[in-house]
Amino acid sequence: MIATTKPAVGYIRMSTDRQENSPDRQRREIKALADREGYRIPKWYEDHGLTGTESANRPEFQSLLRDAERGRFEAILLHEQSRFSREDIFDVMAHWRLRREAGVEIVTCQRGRLRVDDLGGIITAIIDQHGTREESIKLAGRVVSGQRTRALQGKRIGGTVFGYDRQLYDDSGEPVQRISFRQKFRKPATWRSKLMPSDEHAAVEAVQWMFEAIQSGESIGYVVRGLNERGLRTAADKAFTFNSAIGMLRNPAYAGILRVGKYSRAKFCRLDDEGLIFVDDAHEAIIDPDLFYAVQAILDRRKSKHRRAASGKYLLSGLVRCGHCGNRMHGVERKSRGKSPQLFYQCCNAPLAPGYDADCPHPAARVDRLEAFVIKTMREFLLSTKATERIKATINRTKTKRSKQVSSDERKLTALRQKIERGSENLALAEREDFAAISKLLNQ
Repeated sequence: MIATTKPAVGYIRMSTDRQENSPDRQRREIKALADREGYRIPKWYEDHGLTGTESANRPEFQSLLRDAERGRFEAILLHEQSRFSREDIFDVMAHWRLRREAGVEIVTCQRGRLRVDDLGGIITAIIDQHGTREESIKLAGRVVSGQRTRALQGKRIGGTVFGYDRQLYDDSGEPVQRISFRQKFRKPATWRSKLMPSDEHAAVEAVQWMFEAIQSGESIGYVVRGLNERGLRTAADKAFTFNSAIGMLRNPAYAGILRVGKYSRAKFCRLDDEGLIFVDDAHEAIIDPDLFYAVQAILDRRKSKHRRAASGKYLLSGLVRCGHCGNRMHGVERKSRGKSPQLFYQCCNAPLAPGYDADCPHPAARVDRLEAFVIKTMREFLLSTKATERIKATINRTKTKRSKQVSSDERKLTALRQKIERGSENLALAEREDFAAISKLLNQ
């Protein structure tokens, strides 16, 4: 029986955890299809939790396409056409063409063979593909509408927040389990969660401390060093950095505010299409809302005052290093109300950066003073007697070396010049009766 069957592969894709799209169900029906159509399946390709609207992001699908081009099987077996792709018709037709050129069939449990070799089959395939695409768009709209409704009701949508645990509630609204922000847990789709200050009191106190530190005038670098010195780790179990600290300081969840839509990445319909959603008093606050908004104002002022200048604006960019930690210093522009902006070179010392030194005071030097000092020092060095003699000697050595070097172009010109000279001599020695033949040769 095996000798008479044709080699095929099964492809399974599932974008959600819904039972009707489960891999086991798809596998069973594809195996039944193979038995009916006389195929054997030596290999399976499976993409779990990946949308069909973006083929480039499905590694197993890309591997399937490469193996099809190499002629390793004769057919691709699917549960339905939408499992292959939910892309736009013009995008999916490229996959169909490659499959046809490789001599590979597409067979589905619902429609049978996908025929793109005749007009009727092409029209049917296009209509089905358009339908799967429209279904994805409508589904995205329904999902976003449901998420917006849940958000307006104060129901949380999102992942973990440092310093907050999640209290889970089942379909009936009964509390089920409390999950620490350090635990990985994927709740059922029908459950809901609510943030609660964590049982890890050190984390809660650290959040309160960092907001108070910024209010008192401390820098982000000071906050980052303080968090790491306390031995704390982020929710992802990593050391704190400038970006992670900024993300926490900008997160309204610490003031009890639910914000939904900021990180929406949906392709067809997004939560933030109609603006971000904010719900006050959605959960217990760790810090006072007035403190949160005061810190936001401070961060906004600092952002406008300390801007990194455009590349090439500083003569010593990439050359100046901090005398304390040895890290490079970059150019920054600082503005004060009613005064002209001033330029500085500032130390880049930061947590997790190579050569990071927690004791470095993060110094800054005014551009005009540092560049003037460097120029003065260079001028004094160049005007000294010994420096002048060394520079002259270096110039003379370079000139002598270049005079001894003959480039390839110069060698070609010399050889051509010699050929011309020999040709001229031969022409001068030619007999009169040979002139006609020489003129004819030169005119060819």
